[in-house]
Amino acid sequence: GATYSVNSEENQPRGITFNTTGTKMFIVGTNGDDVNEYTLSTGFDLTSTVTFVDSYAVTECPDPTAVKFNTNGTKMFVTGVGNSNVHEYALTTGFDVSTASFTQTLVTTVDNDNFGLDFKDDGTKMYITGNQNNKIYEYNLSGAFDISTATFNQDLVLTATDVEPFGIEWSPDGKKLFIVGTHGNGIDLFKASTAWDISTLTHSEFYSLGGNPSGIHISPDGTKMFIAGDNTQLVKSYTLSNAYTFTNTSSTSTTDSRAFRMFIDNTGTRMYEVIINADQTTAAEDIDATETAITVTDATKLPGSATEPGEIMIGAERIRYENTSGNTLINCTRGVAGTAATTHANGSVIVSAGPTTAIPVSPDPESWPAFDSLDGTTQSNATMAGVSTIHGKSVTEGTI
Repeated sequence: GATYSVNSEENQPRGITFNTTGTKMFIVGTNGDDVNEYTLSTGFDLTSTVTFVDSYAVTECPDPTAVKFNTNGTKMFVTGVGNSNVHEYALTTGFDVSTASFTQTLVTTVDNDNFGLDFKDDGTKMYITGNQNNKIYEYNLSGAFDISTATFNQDLVLTATDVEPFGIEWSPDGKKLFIVGTHGNGIDLFKASTAWDISTLTHSEFYSLGGNPSGIHISPDGTKMFIAGDNTQLVKSYTLSNAYTFTNTSSTSTTDSRAFRMFIDNTGTRMYEVIINADQTTAAEDIDATETAITVTDATKLPGSATEPGEIMIGAERIRYENTSGNTLINCTRGVAGTAATTHANGSVIVSAGPTTAIPVSPDPESWPAFDSLDGTTQSNATMAGVSTIHGKSVTEGTI
């Protein structure tokens, strides 16, 4: 969807939130050390008139990375990497930062790198993401939206999905949790079997974004999602056809087959990627092992753009690029994620490598019965297509 640049006010945007109607947007970042307020002439619509209104310096919270409000906007909460505490402010006029004043600070000792912040809708629970330990931290608040009453309850390690958890956003019913990660450059969606209880979370979906995303806000009806990140200083909007869900809830048979790739990157993280037939092109030249500008037949078939990075696979080599210029991939980093840079002939097949529609880690695809054998035998739900090696690990590709 539409985008909006906040570069004039904050060139390292990290956190984003809106008022309940979407007619006000708030941005924090690690450069300005303030909360920036904008108005939207149409709620949750970046194509409408967006106007910067005011900013409020949060001197108690250097390098802020997240901002949240209570329901009526009379309380504002900020956390950040400067001191990794949570700071509370009172607003005499709801969602008007010009009326804000500092109230109190909750000293949190659970992590030295606080990034994300969210609350249960009634204010009786608070959640923080921490980059030092790669965890979500859950607090109970005996007084609604009163951080002086907060007590630590439990935490959950996120290393299996992303080692840099930043933005955090719950669905209103507490059954779905969204975590933005800058390591995977996307959003992990978790489902809670018990509402608001992080110990019951299971990983459900992943949506690739690119652009070093860090802040997230979703409209109350779950159909509009907004992402802030410091790579392009843009707020980006997305439309969700199914509320609080990345994929369609119905199944449709198509003639476009799907294949998958499993590999372990150089951090030890297992990756499961779906390969879509349409998302591929071919090399338009011979490519040596040190080439940093790669010309392809049709760059529109690949992830990334003139302002966005992307990743591709050519054979067993994974390549990351900063952006595109026509059909040329610019500033390529060769042999990423533990793969080896090598030569490729003109006409080599190039496929999108980003985890655009990743197979969830839970349940683990390697535990599926169809993957018990790699001998090429056709089984009930998969046909194994071959085995190769990346970073010394067995890589399996097959057709679902």
